[in-house]
Amino acid sequence: CLGVDRVSIDPDESAGELEARLAERGGKLVLSVIEALAAGTAQPVKQGRTQASKAPRLEKEHGIIDWSRPARAIKNQVRALDPWPRAYTSWQRPSEPGGSSPRESLRLIVHRAQVADAAADPTAAPGEIIEAGPRLVIATGAGALEITALQPAGKRVMAANEFLRGYPLAAGQRL
Repeated sequence: CLGVDRVSIDPDESAGELEARLAERGGKLVLSVIEALAAGTAQPVKQGRTQASKAPRLEKEHGIIDWSRPARAIKNQVRALDPWPRAYTSWQRPSEPGGSSPRESLRLIVHRAQVADAAADPTAAPGEIIEAGPRLVIATGAGALEITALQPAGKRVMAANEFLRGYPLAAGQRL
């Protein structure tokens, strides 16, 4: 290894935001290494095997949200899978008034989420909607997650409160 640059990761930074920041810093590091090589001052540093790790190839299935996981883990999944493959869940829409069968489920891509500041209802099952207006708060395996930005299938990204004005989610329903 001929160059090292350590960076901290903001707890709300997405993978896409981090990638853009690292690309800029990496370009500057490459230039400094080239200058050191040209000047004959480059000093190779051996990387220990314990510091190296391989990441698995991301698949679309990695985006499925498992609501039984802790709220912080789901928040980190949302951050890690931005910009691809994106974290997502499904909402089984209730049947139309007078209808007998449930409507088709709606895929919801979660763009931004945060651990909810209030404790989750201990009686709520993972994936159960705790609050649906003005915030969208979902029970998880440990704590609650507030979805702040999401995208219904085939639509644009929107703030959760905007989404709730057009889609009748209610406390007690499940994702």
